[in-house]
Amino acid sequence: ETYAKYGIVWKRGVLLSGPPGNGKTHTVKALINESGVSCLYVRSFRSRMDRTEVNMHRVFERARRAAPCIVVL
Repeated sequence: ETYAKYGIVWKRGVLLSGPPGNGKTHTVKALINESGVSCLYVRSFRSRMDRTEVNMHRVFERARRAAPCIVVL
């Protein structure tokens, strides 16, 4: 239901949602530490020079080159 709400194909990844304090960050940190794969942590898609869409494209191109990896938005 949550994936449908945001229009996300469920096979593309995991979407953690919920109020602050329910363990989302701890879960992601544990997953990163236990998986042994690289992690790309994205704080924002905004920059002064480029459009948001360009930056999103760059992040996911980098993720494809680093695959398998975990992308945290």
